[in-house]
Amino acid sequence: MKILFINHSASRTGAPLMLLYFLEWLKNNKSDLITCDVLTLEHEELIKEFSAVSRKHFIVKKQKSIFKIIYRQFIFNSFNKPKNDFRFSKKRLNSIMANNYDLIYANTVISIPMACYLKSKSTHQIKVIAHFHELQIVLKHYCPELKTYQKFLDLNIAASKIVSENLISNWGFDKSKIKVIYEHSIIKSGTKAKSNDFIVGASGLVNWRKGPDIFLLIAKYVCNRLPNENIKFQWVGSISDLNKSIYTEDIRKLNLDKKVEFVGIKKNPENYYSNFDIFLMTSREDPFPLVCIELGMMKKPIICFQGATGIQEVIGHVPNTVVPYMDIEKMGDVIIDLFYNKEQLVQQGSKMYEIFKEFNIENQSLKFFKTITALMK
Repeated sequence: MKILFINHSASRTGAPLMLLYFLEWLKNNKSDLITCDVLTLEHEELIKEFSAVSRKHFIVKKQKSIFKIIYRQFIFNSFNKPKNDFRFSKKRLNSIMANNYDLIYANTVISIPMACYLKSKSTHQIKVIAHFHELQIVLKHYCPELKTYQKFLDLNIAASKIVSENLISNWGFDKSKIKVIYEHSIIKSGTKAKSNDFIVGASGLVNWRKGPDIFLLIAKYVCNRLPNENIKFQWVGSISDLNKSIYTEDIRKLNLDKKVEFVGIKKNPENYYSNFDIFLMTSREDPFPLVCIELGMMKKPIICFQGATGIQEVIGHVPNTVVPYMDIEKMGDVIIDLFYNKEQLVQQGSKMYEIFKEFNIENQSLKFFKTITALMK
């Protein structure tokens, strides 16, 4: 079986990383059954890693705003051939499709227009799987015409139940064509620094979706309640120069200079994760972030908002893990309770480990593989 995986970005972020782990697993375990090629739409830091796990790796040369380029060409022009200056010439697309793929796997909604375009131009029957790692706001922003693509999609994989429910309720997807498979990740041993600080951590790209503004307000609430305690708040993840300036100024105005830090993206984030005592998810929407799997495997208590993430589907039965949406005081109170109750802190961490150890690469990759082979039968 020959599969073309369309990767919207070779970045060190959730969906691309999960795809990379799956491709590595396929190469190591199923290379006799599946030939994997990859089409990467945005050149980022993991290009070499994706090339290493694919037979052929088609790469769109680095350019500005590839997302806008794709959607202008594939949504608003209704499958018109992309222009040469966007590096999607007819010759290049034909050379890709000359491989006669059996399946196109669109990893993320951003990859769907390209997958559907290629299917529409194929000279033989070809199936498409769309893997949704997104919730409502992101879907509306990046693919407002998603409904027009449904007829091209043979199967849809949802990263969590909340993703599936959103596709059905707000986009009219057929429930029978959706399969929920939770994400997977790995955890590396981190080096724990010697410190007496109690660290409340967060992670991810610093943007509106992850709620860094909410993170600051929670930090302010906790620090107001416990002004003399050694509690600190630390965010690990990529941050733009503009957002760095914005949140640095917010930190100054909130008088949190010695309490809150955005450390930026790190090649070895596990060294920072090891120092977290609690992991805070302030996301407005987050389907099933890999970082929660990683932190759960490291026995770190996780707190998230109700209705904002698929993580609540697996941790919701554990007390003091899910709080009402945007309830800053409630989330702060849970942090304070865990700060004073170290025994409960350890118990919460152990429960997280028992939950998230299931979402390892072997278990989940096998589910993806079985789903693919079942569709092709």
